[in-house]
Parts: sequence; structure tokens; C-alpha cells
Amino acid sequence: MKSIFDNIIYIFEYVDKPVIFVSKTGNELFLISLYEDNIKLEKWLRAPLDEDEFYLLQNSLLDFYSIFNKHKDDLKLVAIDTNNNFIESVPDPTFIKSIEKYIPKQGVLAENLITIDNNYIYKELHR
Repeated sequence: MKSIFDNIIYIFEYVDKPVIFVSKTGNELFLISLYEDNIKLEKWLRAPLDEDEFYLLQNSLLDFYSIFNKHKDDLKLVAIDTNNNFIESVPDPTFIKSIEKYIPKQGVLAENLITIDNNYIYKELHR
């Protein structure tokens, strides 16, 4: 299986939310978010993404949860163990409800922050 990290084309840099990026495999785009991280296992949530959705996300016209919810039947959980083995699975149909509060609908982009004495100061809230 090809790694979800092989062809990252865009990273959404949020300071108050989990890691979220877009990866491309062939002609397919995927929205990927860190779902769970512990010492033994990382779990990443992967959803298909089309060019229009990608544009809307980049311009803050669509939120991340909407993408995952829209593609809930095509979601994949990709687990990575300490030996860098990739284990792909299909989440339970009720899974999308469990992530509603976890996946960002809004957040503060890293580019909208300034640093003063190692403290983040919000320049503006990003929609």
C-alpha cells in the first residue's frame, strides 16, 4: 500500500486543531486528518476530495467536517504502528457522529498568529 504521506500537496496549518493535509495518489485527492495519536499507534482519517472541494477548503468556504460527512461511505481509517506498518480499515457507519466535535469546522490558521515571548497572540480569527 502506498503511504498517505507519499505525495502531500497541501497542509492546513492550524495551531488549535489536529494535523490536516491533502494528499494525491494518481489523479485522486484525499483529505487526511490525524484522528488518534498514542505511543503505539497513529490513526488517520482519509476521505476522497474533488478539485472544487479542495478550492473551497483552501479559501475557507467549506469546513473539514462537511467533507468527511459528505464522503462518510468512502471514509478509511489508516493506522500506523510503531514498525510503520499501514493498516487500512472501514469505520463503523456511526463513526462520523463520533468525530463531529473533533474535526474542525472552524479554527485559527497558524498564518494568522504572531508570537510574542513564545505566546501566541491571535491577529484575527479565521472563519
